[in-house]
Amino acid sequence: MRAAVIARMLTYVVRLVVGSALALGLMGCESGKEAAGVTSAEAFRTADDHVLVTTKLGCVLIWGQPRASGCDADDTEVCVRADWYDSTDTMFKTSLFEARTCVDVGSVEGATVSFTSPNAIPRDPPKRIRVVAESEDDPLPPVTIDNP
Repeated sequence: MRAAVIARMLTYVVRLVVGSALALGLMGCESGKEAAGVTSAEAFRTADDHVLVTTKLGCVLIWGQPRASGCDADDTEVCVRADWYDSTDTMFKTSLFEARTCVDVGSVEGATVSFTSPNAIPRDPPKRIRVVAESEDDPLPPVTIDNP
């Protein structure tokens, strides 16, 4: 008998919590934080040995629940950075070259950001490029690609 009462109480609490969460979601109350992140990147070598980096952006969930529509970073400036590392530098400790650009992005999801290295980047020894959207508060996951 006691177990049945406890089971009914738990069922009631679960329904209350789920119902409240759904109601808040429908009212537009969202908890969480998203930021613009690099979801993919490609690199191409130019005729003068500079490297053109092209990235695709997407919303990256930092904490909590994702927003119902749009991204916290929509209609803001997004900065993307690329660092070149020797292929043997597996901990990414010593950046050999870097390039960075900032652009105003209306809608983050699917936006493309391209920029070219300010210097020629030698092919040898082999290098890896680590590309990340910079965030003031939160570290975002990088994308690592091979130097062309």
